[in-house]
Amino acid sequence: MMTNADPVLAALADLKSHVSSVIARLDGKFERLDAKFDLLDAKVEGMQTDLADLRERFDKQPDLRLIGHQMQALIENVSALKERNVRALAAINDFARENVTPGEVEALHSELKEIRELEFRHDVRLRRIEEELHLT
Repeated sequence: MMTNADPVLAALADLKSHVSSVIARLDGKFERLDAKFDLLDAKVEGMQTDLADLRERFDKQPDLRLIGHQMQALIENVSALKERNVRALAAINDFARENVTPGEVEALHSELKEIRELEFRHDVRLRRIEEELHLT
């Protein structure tokens, strides 16, 4: 015998089944969303690591203003060396016209040696600056 409550109970059972089905589908969608969020979290962490690495590398780069000042100082020193070189060559040319003492010859040799050494040191410094700027 069927009562008035039986169709209501059947409808409630169907509704419960439908709600359970919807909840199951939503659970599946939430699990997929959680998986996607996990992937996004991993990507963000990787980007943060990359950014930290870049920041560290950037912080280790030379200050270009300081290098500019060093370059200017080198240029001024090389110009001074060239002037000294010209004077030394002029003095050597004067030797052809005059009697030269051994002391004068020794002084010229010393000055030319000093000029060569300074030029070498400046060349080394310039190469180091070029390496810091990755110009070589």
